[in-house]
Amino acid sequence: MPGIMLRIAVALLTFLFGVGLTSLCSSLFAPAAELTESRVEMVVESLSNDEQELRQIYSDYAGAQTRHDNTFFEQTEAEEFRLFSRTGRTLNRAEDIELLNSLNPSIRYDVEELEIQFQQNSAVVTGQMRATYPNGFSDSWHWIDVCVKRDGRWQILSTTQLD
Repeated sequence: MPGIMLRIAVALLTFLFGVGLTSLCSSLFAPAAELTESRVEMVVESLSNDEQELRQIYSDYAGAQTRHDNTFFEQTEAEEFRLFSRTGRTLNRAEDIELLNSLNPSIRYDVEELEIQFQQNSAVVTGQMRATYPNGFSDSWHWIDVCVKRDGRWQILSTTQLD
């Protein structure tokens, strides 16, 4: 029993010492803490702008796919773009655009369930694509995109279709 009391006393003293030390450091380094807070706000603002840009790309994406807008995909997909299709094929940007042009122009596409996670100048974007055919049939699949920010604009580096 005396051993437990000793351990509790040591733990309590350690805790109190830590709280005191933290208070002392906080008062000594308050200006640095304020600087850190302003930097965090700048980063959050930057991410908000990046998120808006990416959301706009994916808002335009479905319409561009429906219209078979080659220019949109030439600008939005990186030169080294790769599509890993759910059928097991791997396509580069030119092959992806060629495939798009071979599809029925009456198919309407919609992007749903969009989520974005940032890591510096890159982002992982996930969502679901829905294709609605002229006969009313629809098909959907989930996807994961890796995006990079180059020269101030976002590009899709790869798309992986999941199901």
